[in-house]
Amino acid sequence: MAIALLQASVAFALFQWGYSISKVFVNCRLWPFLVHAILVLGALGAASLLRRARHPRAGLAVAALVVFAFAWDVPNHNRGYALWDFQGIEALPDAPVFFDVSERLRGTPGRFAYDMHPGNERLGSSRAFEAMPAVCGKPIVEGGILNSALGALIAYSIQGEMSDSPAGWPLRVIPKKLDAETGTRHLQLLGVRHFLARSSFVQEAIEETGRWTLLHDYGKWRLYENSAVDGSLVHAYPGGLPEEATDDPQGAIVEWAQDPALADTPVVLRPTASGAPNLRRGPFTGVPESCPTTLSFNRLEFTTEHVGAPHLVAESYFPNWRVREGAERIDLAAPGLMVVTPTARTVVLEFAPTRIDWIGRLLLVPGLLLLLILAKRKHP
Repeated sequence: MAIALLQASVAFALFQWGYSISKVFVNCRLWPFLVHAILVLGALGAASLLRRARHPRAGLAVAALVVFAFAWDVPNHNRGYALWDFQGIEALPDAPVFFDVSERLRGTPGRFAYDMHPGNERLGSSRAFEAMPAVCGKPIVEGGILNSALGALIAYSIQGEMSDSPAGWPLRVIPKKLDAETGTRHLQLLGVRHFLARSSFVQEAIEETGRWTLLHDYGKWRLYENSAVDGSLVHAYPGGLPEEATDDPQGAIVEWAQDPALADTPVVLRPTASGAPNLRRGPFTGVPESCPTTLSFNRLEFTTEHVGAPHLVAESYFPNWRVREGAERIDLAAPGLMVVTPTARTVVLEFAPTRIDWIGRLLLVPGLLLLLILAKRKHP
């Protein structure tokens, strides 16, 4: 009961005031914890009362009848939902589209994005194509539709630009309307080479940009390729990048996403105390150059001919990324990616545990010991 009370209290507090922690906090994720805790507390409370009753078995029977007297909502779609969710994509009429797309994308450079259209439900879910990294090894836009990720700020903005029926928005994001031209420039910056469009309006808007080539027409879906994206994860900016001093990086990323003039230009975000200049408006006039890059599970290495110039690393910024050699630090850049300024021709970044990670791992040891002690205690 103490565990359930703690779970309910923490979940309720976060549900009510979680936005004070982060402006992209999503409190709907706390519903399962609240419902589970309430059910457990109700069951434990009923059990406690029944144990004190004069006829506990009769009381249990009455309690069960009361519970089952409350019918499911009518109509009850649970069976249909379960059958749909667990039949597997192979059983669906449009399954060949999904698997043909995966085969065409297998081994190709760059990332993949798609139109968030309700018609994708014919493949089991509107998010079915998020499975491409597992199905064929094709990476998608980082952050996907994970509301709480820093990369979700730009991912949701692009959804609005590249779909006429995007998913819901995190609180901080300012909804955007279909704008395939700006959306394409954002996708290029993120290294997206392939895009799958379901809506006829999106297909028309994409083709009007002149930046996409139709790879295959599936009738309802169309698969496009942007050959201007070479798939490189790192690009050098010999002419430099604009910088912004801010103590609100999330707000700066949202502001950046709202300015079409900056769609091709990452902006380095520095703390206010660093004395960085104000945000320089207008498009970047230089030409970014690709750098040979190798990426493994926790290591990224690239070589460059532009030592001292900022380099955009098209991976989501996260504190666990550290410089192993060839640079002094990693900076956050709008739209939530990393920027590194090399001090040598070869730069190595590693994804390693932070101090907080090590503290958590060290606390695991006394936690396990405590569990063993409690397990050996004799209970009445």
